[in-house]
Amino acid sequence: MIRSILLTVLLALLGVIAALPFGLSAGLWRSRLLVVWGLPLAAMLLSFVFFPRLRRPPEISPGPPARRLALLAACAVALLVDQSFLLIGRLTGWATFTPAAHQTPAATGATWLTAAWALPACLVLGIWGWERALRGAVYTGWRQRLTAPA
Repeated sequence: MIRSILLTVLLALLGVIAALPFGLSAGLWRSRLLVVWGLPLAAMLLSFVFFPRLRRPPEISPGPPARRLALLAACAVALLVDQSFLLIGRLTGWATFTPAAHQTPAATGATWLTAAWALPACLVLGIWGWERALRGAVYTGWRQRLTAPA
């Protein structure tokens, strides 16, 4: 229980520190990097430090391997559908993925390639980082102490 409390406090402190004004003095670009990449990565690493191996709740069974593979395939399809706006926007010309400072065709191609890998990578890091930290470590630890409605 102590580990859950400590992890909760550290995650809250990370959010508060990221929102403090001195973070903006470093520049908007660095603040974005901190929030989009740094916070989920820090949450995931802290969860590994405090809870290196998560225990499966007794009421959840993993199911047969075929069911797990079907779920994994459904997740992959959902990720492709979720990120399909990249290709649709590129093919229709509705989105150029070009920073305002670089309005050249060469920058458009490079920026589109960056968007094609960075947006899904950010999504995956956010899910793995926050979900492991919150659902796997914090909520599981607090569940032992609090009642179900809490």
